[in-house]
Amino acid sequence: GNFMLAHDYEDFPSDIFTVMMGAGATVTVGDSSTGNQTTYSCTDFLNADMTTKVLISMQIPFAAQQETMMTYKVSERHENAHAYVNASFRMTVDSTLTVTGTPTLAFGGIRAHACRATQTENYLVGKVLSNQNTLTTACNLMASELIPDSGPGDTKYRSQLSVNFFYKFYLSLLPNLPSSLASAATPFERPISTGEINYDTDPIEYPVSEYMPKIDAILQTSGEAHYADDTPVVQGTLYAAFVTSTQASADIESIDPSVALGMPGVVDFVSASDIPGENNVDTNVGVPAAYVEPLFASTSVVYYNQPIGLIVADSQSHADEAAKFVAVKYSNIQTPIVTIQDAINANSFFPEPTPFLSVNTITSGDVETGFSSSDQVFEGVVESPSQYHFHMETHQCVVAPEEDGRLVMHISTQWPASVQSLVSRVLAMPLSRITVGLKRTGGGYGAKILRSGIVGCAASVAAHKLNRPVRLIMNLNQNMEIQGKRHPYLTTYKIGVLNSGKVQALQLMYYSNGGATYDASMGSMNMALTTADNTYYFPNFSASGKCCRTNLPSNTYTRAPGCLP
Repeated sequence: GNFMLAHDYEDFPSDIFTVMMGAGATVTVGDSSTGNQTTYSCTDFLNADMTTKVLISMQIPFAAQQETMMTYKVSERHENAHAYVNASFRMTVDSTLTVTGTPTLAFGGIRAHACRATQTENYLVGKVLSNQNTLTTACNLMASELIPDSGPGDTKYRSQLSVNFFYKFYLSLLPNLPSSLASAATPFERPISTGEINYDTDPIEYPVSEYMPKIDAILQTSGEAHYADDTPVVQGTLYAAFVTSTQASADIESIDPSVALGMPGVVDFVSASDIPGENNVDTNVGVPAAYVEPLFASTSVVYYNQPIGLIVADSQSHADEAAKFVAVKYSNIQTPIVTIQDAINANSFFPEPTPFLSVNTITSGDVETGFSSSDQVFEGVVESPSQYHFHMETHQCVVAPEEDGRLVMHISTQWPASVQSLVSRVLAMPLSRITVGLKRTGGGYGAKILRSGIVGCAASVAAHKLNRPVRLIMNLNQNMEIQGKRHPYLTTYKIGVLNSGKVQALQLMYYSNGGATYDASMGSMNMALTTADNTYYFPNFSASGKCCRTNLPSNTYTRAPGCLP
């Protein structure tokens, strides 16, 4: 698979391919149309036509006597990152430090595909490595023949890396290196990280200020802590997956789950028509009807990947696969409003119908007076982008109906009471018949204050309808696509200063990208406004804001919401 990626995609810097090229590996390719097999070197394989062909095997030769092979790589991170440059070197050197045979110097990240420094290889044949001139000439020759194409990383940096790798390899072949050079030849091994915290406390004040380990520390660091998805699977458990919209702003003409319902393991499709109570998961009071967030969209969609329903099946893989085959037809498809500037141009802002759903203006003094008394007045724009929470535990919920119709739920949330209230509303069920529990949350950072209600309500509707336990464990893709992120902001400013540098007046206008529904937009905006002056005193100050409505998943609280850089 890795070899075929290197064959098909010029921008794929395969470490494995470069290593195998350096090792002198060959690959055998079979032609399904003729039955013939052909063996290629790594270089020839890159140019082979693989139509109707499949890679059958790889042959890696044994190392020869006195042969040394080393590999190198520099990337953004030590793990799980493509290389800026990688290299694989193989060379046979006898007891007199003379190069015997032709060495192999393979590089990735220099050209579109992995390549070899053939001129340098040919030069080194028969050369004595202890001769300083050999090293100098080889490095200069390599620098001249390895001219990097455009790609990730600075071209000069990548060119120097290739020479540096060769220099390290060259030194590793020389015996009795002086200490000043030994570190260049020896791969650096980072020791296991350690750390300690020292507390300056006064025993007289104990238990105040007394050091105590976190209660869950051992369980969490040992991996023994249980989360929602660790709830034991009981007999009859079903697995759910969201069916989401493929348009960002459109009316729904029809929803046809028939193909999905005929797929292996599928039990049911749950939609808005199965909700016994209100199709409403909004946590705010006084939201105008046109802005209410539904659990399942039924007449229109207002963002891409908006939940339309659930596929419930006998396994997670069956549910995930079948969810792709629910056919939804759309009409009145509109160009989505995506950015803050799009919303400003379209005059798309959330109304402020109640004191709890409104934005306060912060003022002190008179900014116009301050500007008129300033020697210099400047204006500009500052933008702060979005940010995904990246909690290790995604949104997830396990709901089980009791024999008397009560529901017991284990959910990853930062606000269990809100989830209970929303489920009560959606199912038209008394709060006393809904138990919401959690042992711990595997990271929230604000994302699980308001957005976990969607997951809890969806799983509850399915469990209530089918009278069976339902697990709704969102994968990372859906967690990023359906749930909101940190609010992006665009702020215009006007500032008046004296020639001495003292600020006379500051006027700020904040615009946030709230997404499709209210969620936490008003609260985050008000927090932004109340912290806008930071620790500074401005004799004349004004900060106001507007929350933009766009066709994105509703953005939500994120750690230190509204506190902008």
